[in-house]
Amino acid sequence: MIPLSYNSLNTKFASFLMFAAPFQAGYVNVGAFHIADGFFVSHVTGTGSMIGMGIGKLDLTVFITFLTVLVSFILGAALSGYYLKYYTETNRRPRYSLVMFIKFIFFGFVLVLSEFDLFYTSKEVLYVSHLLMLFLLSFCCGIQNSSSSFATKGFLKPTHMTGLSTDLGLNLYQLFVRTNDDEFNNLKKRFYILISFIIGGTFSELIFSIQGHYGFLFPFLSAFIFWFYSQEHLTRFRLSPHFLKVTFSVLFISTLAIGILNFTQNYFN
Repeated sequence: MIPLSYNSLNTKFASFLMFAAPFQAGYVNVGAFHIADGFFVSHVTGTGSMIGMGIGKLDLTVFITFLTVLVSFILGAALSGYYLKYYTETNRRPRYSLVMFIKFIFFGFVLVLSEFDLFYTSKEVLYVSHLLMLFLLSFCCGIQNSSSSFATKGFLKPTHMTGLSTDLGLNLYQLFVRTNDDEFNNLKKRFYILISFIIGGTFSELIFSIQGHYGFLFPFLSAFIFWFYSQEHLTRFRLSPHFLKVTFSVLFISTLAIGILNFTQNYFN
């Protein structure tokens, strides 16, 4: 996600990106569940529990799988931490463009690895490919979460909803007794972010149930769009936030259309 604090963004542009990030996170999380043997990648709480279960059961497969997810999430966050937070602390311009480009490339690898389900039948090959997909997807979630958190000073962590739901409940009284206008506005934002994450998962379920591995086409292309818009030298073109919304929507609809076409061809053949 492009930083909300980036000085080239206007309010509408930043608001769109705030809700596009959790949509993409919810989408990717459900996609990982479908493709990679029922494992989620966007949050760490369940992952930590599964690591403990793997140790308790002496199940090496469960332990290695979820340790991979945990480590890759941390590494993704560490990458953002170095190129964004460390660069800022050392009075250098944060490398948002580089971080977004790495995420785009990793989603490309996921798209390629998802093809293995069509061409390979070996359980060993599929396990390794799924493990790599889990690593890459969790790495991208780590990037998404840390870069969004850094850019919004900790307000937005789009890949998991635990802290957001806690803050939403903690300040829910603002609906009835409004004592702070800023907190009331933040309450509405948290609600919309939560809904966006859920809607992303809903559409992901529909798409992956129709077209399987091609579902990762959407996060791959949307990651390219986010990287494209993070290029500093492109800000002089003053691209409209409305144009980004249209582009994002077209990518999503195209992914759904390809899936329906693929399903129809398979059904009638």
